[in-house]
Amino acid sequence: ISRGSKVTIAADAVAGALSNARQLATSKSRDVEFRLIKMKDPSGLSSGEEIRAVQIFEVGEGGLKPASRLRSLPAGVIVGSATAMTSLADNTIKKAGDTNIPGVGTSYEYFAFRFRPDGSINFGELPPPANGYFLTLYEDKFQPSGNTPPANFATIKLEPATGAFSVYRP
Repeated sequence: ISRGSKVTIAADAVAGALSNARQLATSKSRDVEFRLIKMKDPSGLSSGEEIRAVQIFEVGEGGLKPASRLRSLPAGVIVGSATAMTSLADNTIKKAGDTNIPGVGTSYEYFAFRFRPDGSINFGELPPPANGYFLTLYEDKFQPSGNTPPANFATIKLEPATGAFSVYRP
């Protein structure tokens, strides 16, 4: 139950951030960037770099301005960065860290996409993946087997035309 709740809490946090980003884009009539941040585990429990946090930024004339605080996923939960687990990693812009994260600095990478003022999502200029746009969360100690996620996972699927998303749990 405890393991399942960590993944559910993480999926809810990501879904909440997605909803906030879309609402901000439509209410302010400007693009809002959503970032999936790939970094080392700040707790030191795991040494690998994985997607462990999300953050949203308002896109303005002067550049990007943080629109939310960094939202770290619960300890040990990640967004899988392999293509079979997260199609967004292939179709979004991957950049080196440009905003200082406490305890991490700028030693991280991120994947980004933008919500438009009409609520739709701009995933970049690459063609859409065959299975659509999605990301999968799971505990990092239970790695997927090929294209099969671990037993305890949550997948969030995004619809580019509307910005709507759905959360799937086994």
